[in-house]
Amino acid sequence: MSNVLASLHRLRSHTRQESGVVLRESERARDQQQERLTELTRGIRQAQAGVDPEDALGLVTYQAFRLREELRERRERARLHQKERDVALNRERYTRCVRDELSMQAVIEEKALREEEDLRRVEARNMDEVASRLRKADQ
Repeated sequence: MSNVLASLHRLRSHTRQESGVVLRESERARDQQQERLTELTRGIRQAQAGVDPEDALGLVTYQAFRLREELRERRERARLHQKERDVALNRERYTRCVRDELSMQAVIEEKALREEEDLRRVEARNMDEVASRLRKADQ
């Protein structure tokens, strides 16, 4: 039984480690997506600052650029939103794995305490038996 519990504990520990790696990767992907979105927004603002309001061709070119970039920005925001959902799901999965591992560890510790208690009882019984035999032998 203890081998089974130890194996389950190792399995849960491995699952927790794996889910931790997945969580860190998803957080890194979210941060990279946030950076891409920030760069895109910064590029749109810089382009707007560089347009001369007197230049009609420049304004038309800027408007076309802005429309393309706004569509791109929406796609990037949707990707960021998806990455944030992935992080939330992975965080929940990691939390569940940690709880499972801690629960398994508590079960193993409780089992070890019970086995230790049983050994003490058996030893006490044996000592009582030896003492009673010695008393009988002395009488």
